[in-house]
Formats: sequence, structure tokens, C-alpha cells
Amino acid sequence: MSAQTVSRVVNNQHLVASDTRTAVLRAVAELHYRPNRAAQTLVTQHSRLIGLVIAQDNDHGDAAAAIQAVDLAAQRRGYAVIIRHVPIEAPAVTTGQIGLLLNQGVEGIIALFASTRLRQALTTSSPQVPMAYVEAADQQLGSAPVSPSHQEAPYETGARASVEQVLSPRGPSENLPAT
Repeated sequence: MSAQTVSRVVNNQHLVASDTRTAVLRAVAELHYRPNRAAQTLVTQHSRLIGLVIAQDNDHGDAAAAIQAVDLAAQRRGYAVIIRHVPIEAPAVTTGQIGLLLNQGVEGIIALFASTRLRQALTTSSPQVPMAYVEAADQQLGSAPVSPSHQEAPYETGARASVEQVLSPRGPSENLPAT
């Protein structure tokens, strides 16, 4: 069996005979195969990572709810989130942390409770990736107010919209690699 055949099965392509597919899936299960994200990133040029920047000096007691909302929205799209806490009063450290996210190949950056200084640092440090902001539980994408449904958790609307905004160049129908 060729590596290309195994790749087709693992990535759920339909160009493989049923008996071959069954044999590959059996071997995958026996070997406890897990896709190598680093290798997939090299091939696809997509890391499937989103950076989440949080100001250390924010006074929002519900930051955990906002982080969870962004993480769940990213997971629904097949992405993982890397979180960096940044000190607003130390611009060089903030720029360094943003640089670390970019070095990880994040495809977008979302900032929680972004002060003017954090927005400036993001704008000057990461113009090559899309950015979005989640400001408050009843707001979406910065200061555009929305009224979340009473069935949605706080921040869910803004988080979902922010993830969609930073991933919009990829489109909603992108084929996800096998996980």
C-alpha cells in the first residue's frame, strides 16, 4: 500500500476501494495513529492556530468566560487557540509576545478587552494576519453592540464573530485535515 493511499484514507477522500479503506483504517486503529500537525502545516501552509492576546492589567472578572467562548468557537472551525498574556505597560514585551504568536504561524489574532495601547501594539506588530477584538459580553467585534440571545453564554456571539472574522479569508467550506 502506498503512502498516497494511506493519506487518501486518513483525509477521508473517496478515491480508495472499500476493502483497501478498511485495511488502512484497521492499521490506523492498531497503531494508534495521530496526524502530525507540524507536517500538515508544512504541506498545507495553514497552522490551524489562532492567537488570543489578553492584557494582564484588565479588570474583567469574567475573562475566563471570554477565553472559553473564543476557544469553543475556534474548535468548531477545527482550530486551536494559543493564549498570550501581555503587559500593557511594557510595549517591548507585548511586541515580543505577539512575535511569538506569529512565529507559531497563527492565522489570526483575537484580543480580549484591548486597550488603546494593545490595539496599537497589535496593529504595528502583526499587520500580516487578520485581527479581531472581543470587548464585552454584550458586544461583538469591538464596539459594535449586539444583543446576544438569552440562550447563548456571555461572549459567545462576539467570540464566534471574531473567529469568523480572522478566518474569513479561508472561507467556511474549507476541507479540514483528519484529526
